[in-house]
Amino acid sequence: MPKIVPKQQIGANVFNMMLSFCLLLALSSAELLPATLGVALFVGLASLAVSSVAVAMITSGLHWQVAKFGLFHAFAPYGEIQWRHLQFTYAVALASSNGIGFLLNWAIASSLPRPFHRSYSIAAFFSLALCLSFLLTALLATHDLSDEADMEQKTTLVRRQEQQSYTEL
Repeated sequence: MPKIVPKQQIGANVFNMMLSFCLLLALSSAELLPATLGVALFVGLASLAVSSVAVAMITSGLHWQVAKFGLFHAFAPYGEIQWRHLQFTYAVALASSNGIGFLLNWAIASSLPRPFHRSYSIAAFFSLALCLSFLLTALLATHDLSDEADMEQKTTLVRRQEQQSYTEL
């Protein structure tokens, strides 16, 4: 039975891609500050890259095979990991990174003189939006967790009922 990918996963990751691209556009128009701009650009590029790879894997169906990769099973309890676990992990990691990026961009914007702080303020807005969007992606992953757990419980109950009906005959 082929597994169906919820459209929310694709939509949330495409939205994350668009926000990451807007963040990179805002940072590219900013005045160059050597130490801090590199960190903010790295967070934006990482968000764009991970969201793009996630969309590509989900739409092509490769995410089921990636979740079966042996390295991930070494860190999972009982050796069982699924795509939603990976999605939750990268979403929380990128949400926290973008939260730090928001604080960094906001601090830079507040320390610059008036005409130069606009692009960092816009970057701070997009970093905050990305933080919230990745938290929404993590929430969707946990929602998929509860739905799939309910479906697994229902299928096990149906199997038990079928086994009982066969034994009664």
